[in-house]
Amino acid sequence: MTEPGMKIESGSVFTGTSKVARNFDHDAPLHSDGAAKEAGFKGGLILNEYHFTQISEMLIALFGHDWLKQGEIEIKYLSPLYDGDTFTPKARFVGIAEQDSDRCELDVWCENQDGAVLAQGSASCLTASLTGWS
Repeated sequence: MTEPGMKIESGSVFTGTSKVARNFDHDAPLHSDGAAKEAGFKGGLILNEYHFTQISEMLIALFGHDWLKQGEIEIKYLSPLYDGDTFTPKARFVGIAEQDSDRCELDVWCENQDGAVLAQGSASCLTASLTGWS
């Protein structure tokens, strides 16, 4: 979580924990390598919940319980995440909402080991700990 008094400026980028995607649902056709390759993909697809979960964990690390109570997120999925890919959630501090001086706004995304953006969107959090955000 960000520390009280920590200076966070517009454009600051936060990086969450990188993870290796593992597919445990090989019974669903597109999640197995064979069926996914037959459908034109390079391998078994990972559920989109992986992207969302990792971005959410990063936001909890940034905002703590404020995120769980006052956080908002909108994500668009752009490219598949494949079994064995390494993916990393990231956030860029955009600023403080004009209409709500206690709401921090961020751009969020998740990228794979090649730097391809898999999902992107925006997040905001009404937080009591904005002392270092500007």
